[in-house]
Amino acid sequence: MQDGDKETLLYDDQRCKSDSDFRVLGDFQFGLFPTPIQPFTEPKALVSTVEIKDEIPSPVHFPSLILAKYADKFKLLNKKESESNYDHDKSSRTVKCSRLSTVDVMKVAGARYVQLFVEEDDEFSMLQHPFGYALSGRSHAEIEDVELAHLLLASVEKIGNRQYERASKLISQCRNKASLTGNPIQRVSYYFAEALQEKLNKETGMPVSLSSSSLSMCSNDGMQDVEVEEKLLTPCAPVLAYFDALPLARTLQYAGMQTIIESMASAKRVHLIDLCVRSGMHLTVLMQALASRPLLPELFKVTAFARDFREKFEETGRRLASFAHTVNLPFEFKILMVSNMEEELNKDSFELDPEEEVIVFSPMFMNYLLVKPDHLDRLMTAIKNHVKPAIMVVTEIEANHNSRSFVTRFIEMLFFYCAFFDSLDASMSRESEERITIEGICDVRIRNILTNEGEGRTSRSVGVDVWRAYFERFGMVETQLSQSCLFQSKLILERFDNGKYCTLDMNGECLIVGWKGTPLYSLSAWKYS
Repeated sequence: MQDGDKETLLYDDQRCKSDSDFRVLGDFQFGLFPTPIQPFTEPKALVSTVEIKDEIPSPVHFPSLILAKYADKFKLLNKKESESNYDHDKSSRTVKCSRLSTVDVMKVAGARYVQLFVEEDDEFSMLQHPFGYALSGRSHAEIEDVELAHLLLASVEKIGNRQYERASKLISQCRNKASLTGNPIQRVSYYFAEALQEKLNKETGMPVSLSSSSLSMCSNDGMQDVEVEEKLLTPCAPVLAYFDALPLARTLQYAGMQTIIESMASAKRVHLIDLCVRSGMHLTVLMQALASRPLLPELFKVTAFARDFREKFEETGRRLASFAHTVNLPFEFKILMVSNMEEELNKDSFELDPEEEVIVFSPMFMNYLLVKPDHLDRLMTAIKNHVKPAIMVVTEIEANHNSRSFVTRFIEMLFFYCAFFDSLDASMSRESEERITIEGICDVRIRNILTNEGEGRTSRSVGVDVWRAYFERFGMVETQLSQSCLFQSKLILERFDNGKYCTLDMNGECLIVGWKGTPLYSLSAWKYS
């Protein structure tokens, strides 16, 4: 594990149609939708290096930070530009180049930003004026995108160094050039600039006034997080549209469901404990797979882990029961209400049957318990001691959005959402109301992570290497995903015109799903030793 991971180790700071309007795999959470969690006081025993607390930003040399983290990416960009993107026509002497991706725009802007600070330091000699080189033959629009990204990077550096007057001017310029409905870099810049303005207001004691946009769903008391979560407990049109259009969503979900299906291939009674069932649409694929067996299972039971909105979960149960009826599948739905997890979960809580094959599914859920590590420990201890599932399937955001450093969080989140917004642009029209709503939901997470310190930051993410170290504490062993799972994932990508931009990589036994090479999500399966 790298030193940077130690600081952030978990605690330092997610086709068939029935009468019930279900569509197979129609609802995939993807970690975009925050689960409301209350502020906490973190036990010292669980903090890796320092206590989580409100911080005063310390001065940073921002160009050095960018170069240290992304020097290899800048080199790769230049190499790609010289070898792949340029098509030299010897007869006409013209040069054609493919359009820069949103991530590449940010890389070029970062390289340019570093270049402005270069004097005679050999550490920076590798850049060789990357800005001018990378933009050779670029359109006016692309150059404007790089300039906008440059403004955004300059703004965060000034906030990091507490140069608030200069930061205010830069953020204002950035907000004027950004757009809620423009291209991906304009949209990313819009949301990040709004978050920076909120951060600036907090640090200077100014009133925290949110954007005039109705999509700004974040508030200091977390009530907007609650509203988002409640809405997602019913079939959500924007999420359905997102799933239909993006290969990212369908690939990750099919791979997860395939892993679960294989683990219960011969089970007569199946019990799935879903830690984040929400509207339950993803479970329809499991129901169809079970109903299509030559020998119908005696029972498919789902236990939904819930902390609030019992009525909404009851509605989910009724919809799933209706779908199960249409495919002639014996079905049972139970709700496990755990409002605050202050009390230990016991064996009776899960209503287990010795004849059941038990599987635990955690779709983009555990990252929201990072803010309360004692609650996460209780859950994992209960699963180990009382549930002992045949397998536990976990999907998570593959990114480090948990650093104590504001500037580091900003950089990590910026590249993540550049890739994510780029994937939306390749899949949904810019005028799509569903797309704007999805991006607005992303705004909740962006604001929470960037504008809060310590216990105020309820949205957190860590990479699979950190999760791997954590799961090992509970005797969990990573199990290999089947070749069928990986093969099916590749077949799904081939069904999308833009599937070629979605990347599948392996980190150990874990599947990493990304966009144009930027890791976004992970899928892993675990058993107990």
